[in-house]
Amino acid sequence: MVANMEKHLEFLYTKVLEMVQEVKRSLNRLDEIALKANPLTEVEYIELLIESEKQQAKDGYQQRIQYYEEVKKQANLVRTVKAGGIPDDQTQKSSKYWWEKLKFW
Repeated sequence: MVANMEKHLEFLYTKVLEMVQEVKRSLNRLDEIALKANPLTEVEYIELLIESEKQQAKDGYQQRIQYYEEVKKQANLVRTVKAGGIPDDQTQKSSKYWWEKLKFW
């Protein structure tokens, strides 16, 4: 039963890595076809929103800052993938390597 669970988990992990690669390709393609470059990254824009909330300090600003911090984590993840998170040609090799590390974690 444990062996089956490990096999299924490895399959899911490999699928996630494949999906990350697809996201990376899609983001790169969107950058290629964009009409004009974005002067700010998503993370920089979110940081500006956080600073704005801190300066204005309107009711509920702390909750909004927490929300922006969560969104910032997601934007950092996207930035990591976009920057090359995992090389396309090494997805399978990388997935086996990371699976072995994860399995014994």
